[in-house]
Amino acid sequence: MRLSFFSFFEFFSRRLKKCWLRPGLSFKMAKTGEQKVSAGWKKRVKIEYARLRQQKKFRHQDDIRVAWRANRVAMQAGHIKKEEELEKPLENEATKEVLGYRAKPIW
Repeated sequence: MRLSFFSFFEFFSRRLKKCWLRPGLSFKMAKTGEQKVSAGWKKRVKIEYARLRQQKKFRHQDDIRVAWRANRVAMQAGHIKKEEELEKPLENEATKEVLGYRAKPIW
């Protein structure tokens, strides 16, 4: 049996009267201001908590997708810039005449 502080106090205050020992008498709990939570309320809270957890999970997954796309765009931009560098001809710095073209890597 779960007892709150006030019902615990009431339990021991009745001890002198021995009324709590008699079978057939029901023990009245003291009013502590706490009310029992209904099953419907518990269900709503559980559903809301699950919804918030799911929302947090999806938000995290979306953040990962956005970061991945941003990284991919940055990597592609760097790759395109590197390819453009490789396609530029080799020039003599003094005379600016074309000496030849770079060989593309084979790997």
